[in-house]
Amino acid sequence: MRMIAILVAGLCVSSLFAAEEGTGGIAPVPRTPGLVKSVTVDGATIKARFVTRVGEQLDRSHLRKDVQSLWSTGQFQDIRVRTVEDIDGTAVVFAVVEKPKLFLRDLRMEPNTFGMQPSLTTGTPIDPLRAQQVAGQVQRRLVERGYVDATVEPELVPVGKNKADLLIHVTSGDSVKVQDVEIAGDTIFKAKEVQNALQALRIKKVIPGIPGIWHGYTMHPAYSEQALQSDLARLQSFYLERGYFDARVSVDNANVDGESAHLKLFVNPGQHYQVKQIEVSGKGMDSNILRSTNGIFVARELCNCLMRQRREAEKKGVVDFNARLNFHPIEDGEGHDPIADLTAQVDEGRAYTIGRIDFQGSKHYKEGTIRRNFLLDEGDVLDQTQLRKSLARLNQAQLFDPVEETQVAVNTDELTGTANIVVPLHERKRGMWNFSGPVGPISFAGPLQFMVASRLPPWGQGLLELSTYYLSFSLIGYAHPIAKLLPGAFTKQGLLPVLSMFRPFTPGEGWKSGLLIAPQLGWQATAYTYATTQVTSRLLPLIRGDSGYVSQLAVTFERQGGDGVLLCEPPKPKYQKLRLGAAMVLQIVASSPGF
Repeated sequence: MRMIAILVAGLCVSSLFAAEEGTGGIAPVPRTPGLVKSVTVDGATIKARFVTRVGEQLDRSHLRKDVQSLWSTGQFQDIRVRTVEDIDGTAVVFAVVEKPKLFLRDLRMEPNTFGMQPSLTTGTPIDPLRAQQVAGQVQRRLVERGYVDATVEPELVPVGKNKADLLIHVTSGDSVKVQDVEIAGDTIFKAKEVQNALQALRIKKVIPGIPGIWHGYTMHPAYSEQALQSDLARLQSFYLERGYFDARVSVDNANVDGESAHLKLFVNPGQHYQVKQIEVSGKGMDSNILRSTNGIFVARELCNCLMRQRREAEKKGVVDFNARLNFHPIEDGEGHDPIADLTAQVDEGRAYTIGRIDFQGSKHYKEGTIRRNFLLDEGDVLDQTQLRKSLARLNQAQLFDPVEETQVAVNTDELTGTANIVVPLHERKRGMWNFSGPVGPISFAGPLQFMVASRLPPWGQGLLELSTYYLSFSLIGYAHPIAKLLPGAFTKQGLLPVLSMFRPFTPGEGWKSGLLIAPQLGWQATAYTYATTQVTSRLLPLIRGDSGYVSQLAVTFERQGGDGVLLCEPPKPKYQKLRLGAAMVLQIVASSPGF
């Protein structure tokens, strides 16, 4: 009987596989595994796409991939795989233990914040993996600022039930500045023109000096490997767009001495090519033929064509847009430059619609107030240009610290074709103060103002949502106001204390914002301030145009001996200098007391 029991137990025993975190290690699978009859997760509710599938042969490598996929979610502190063999197949069970859920109470950088605000808000879930990601983000930003030896260590400190503080310990070291950049080799073009191709490493003379007295003020950029590689690509693109398709750019020497970096770049432009025509094609688009004039490579026309195609793709919700450029020599060019044809191939990824937009970090503002500034909503196609415009509108509302595009998480699901957007928000401090000079629509070039203000409590909704208002006390000093010439302007002279309530202009609120209630100034000054705020706040985005919402497009230049990159910059708006002057005038007019 004992022998029979052992045999029965041997047939029914379950194989227990232990998976260690980070390795995905799996114990050996039986030599003759059966077909998989079921795949389940025990210990958590999670939607996962497993490589191990019902109806297929049990495979050890598939189990390893599935374990690694579960670890990559960062949700579990233990994962074990159990297989149960039966006559009709093998049941696969992933037994998981979820990490205890902690929520962020406070985030501190020690000993210095360096003016940075990591994209993590109070109340969001936090775990060691997320803490390490935030630390990595801080370290990358420090390196970009020239702290090449910076080290950043995160520490999670539990405080109370399900809450934790995140301490970011920073050891920055010295900030390295670029002192000089030498470009050697046969540069072909004038040295100043080649130097102007640099951006991240360009040394700028901000204030010219006085000969024999003062050397002026020069701005030296921060040195980092990222900045160096970025400008190597820009320098290569400079030659590619001028027809030097064999151009090679490299680092001849990078000497970092203490806080100073001395760089020497080497350029080998190679042969100059004439271009006969450029064919632009791609899936779902009509082929375009761009013909050159006098053999000159029409790089700007090519970039404009590709950017138009990318914009059309964005309108459909396409996130991944890639362009490749090939050149084909067709004539040796006896006695003159060789001639080549170019072909540009466009590849588009799948289109996505927006599944969910989450705003994290807002405590005193209703979600409807925030959403009214957004041009996107759930169910819309994921238009990245519209997303950038939405962030610009949200920043214009001045409810939160400025949100950068790099801080916004866009999580795409290729299986469902949806994308969830997470926007981290950091509310501005409740109180504020300022001391402004003699500018403003109430008394242009006349008043000096000292103001203290505080945001009102989060009561009410709509137009009466008090958290969107500020209560302020100001001391305004007038002396010989030029604004007497302006109809309806306030023209009182002397020192005037003013108690007022104002609501900053918010694009989502439109005419319901930009309000100033100050009985001491009278209805004329109040109406004048409201009108100028509305006009300037609406005109400034129109004057600046859409160029700020268009990102750079990197086109892979395929060639023998290593690919290059052609960087397509957004086109500059027409009448740029005139636009800049008009924007400066409007900003001066908009800087009224209380705004």
